[in-house]
Amino acid sequence: ESDAVIAKTPVPGRRLVLDAYSLQRIARRHNVQWQARTRFEQTVVTRQSRILSPAEIETTLRRSLIRQGLTDDRQVELSNRSLSIQVATNVSSPYHIENTSIDSRSGRVSAILTVGTETGEKLNYRLDGFTYSVIEIPVPNRRIRRGEVISKNDVIWKKVRKDDVGRNVVRDRKTVIGQAARRYLAADRQVMIDDLEAPTIVHKGALVTIHFETANLQLTAKARASEDGALNETIQVVNVRSRKTVEAVVRSPSRVVIPTEKSFTN
Repeated sequence: ESDAVIAKTPVPGRRLVLDAYSLQRIARRHNVQWQARTRFEQTVVTRQSRILSPAEIETTLRRSLIRQGLTDDRQVELSNRSLSIQVATNVSSPYHIENTSIDSRSGRVSAILTVGTETGEKLNYRLDGFTYSVIEIPVPNRRIRRGEVISKNDVIWKKVRKDDVGRNVVRDRKTVIGQAARRYLAADRQVMIDDLEAPTIVHKGALVTIHFETANLQLTAKARASEDGALNETIQVVNVRSRKTVEAVVRSPSRVVIPTEKSFTN
């Protein structure tokens, strides 16, 4: 065995090809008894490496831009996210970003990503991208069925592009919690105001107590709901005794109130 250096290590992502002549010359130089069987014999040396993901590059580039004044509410995206850059796996800091610049008007950014090698060679890659504003919006953390009431444990915050958030998208967590889903809601997706409704607390066919009150009169009667109703919603109920239908406002799962301007007997 020997620690003799016979060639330079190839840079990440590249390979070193030693043909029969080069192998024979190396063997002679180091007194190794070896003979190529054919003139086409060769050895290919590769170096273990990994490809930088676009997300990793964007995160590193954003850190550099923050030092130049980029605000926390802005993110960075590469213009070419298919860029393939390979770096060594046995180096603690296999690359760094330099010469970063940002246009305050357009939000366009540029930089140079430099990959160092053990031989002192540097590979430079130009990075181009842009910045965009993000905001946090409440989104479901699971699938929510139609009619299901949304609790605080069902909602998380998600950062999204500000430009992708329409005027009808819910932005306040309090607007979601306690509401019922008007339609199926997918996990991790934006919730529209029209996707929500007050939860039903009186169901069609349920027995309720009708209350009618004035300054000098208080009346109650049993009734059956003719339709579903949410809190403070006006629904039709049928008086169990008289079979008369009246409109009443839902106050609780068992209590509805007839507004004072309406007649109890009609």
